[in-house]
Amino acid sequence: MHDDQLMETLLADAMTGDEPRLSANFDSRVMRAVQPRRLGLGGRLAMLGYTLAAAVTTVWCMHSLPMASILLSLAITVPVAAGLGAYGRRLAVGE
Repeated sequence: MHDDQLMETLLADAMTGDEPRLSANFDSRVMRAVQPRRLGLGGRLAMLGYTLAAAVTTVWCMHSLPMASILLSLAITVPVAAGLGAYGRRLAVGE
């Protein structure tokens, strides 16, 4: 069978068949699949442990620096982190 004839046959079969429909619970299944998930107790404890370890490591690494350097680094990094967090949330929400 020639490619054009095969295409005509496939098109004719597609045109005579039933139109596809989504299942009745399709919307609810999609919404369940894409809704944000909350961290459970284990995830919260892991995040708390990571935060404490990062804070202790930061303090230990910066203990010999002058206070002006520490304050300057905080003055720069905290607004940058807050801005990136807000930007990431905006991207995730889709605004």
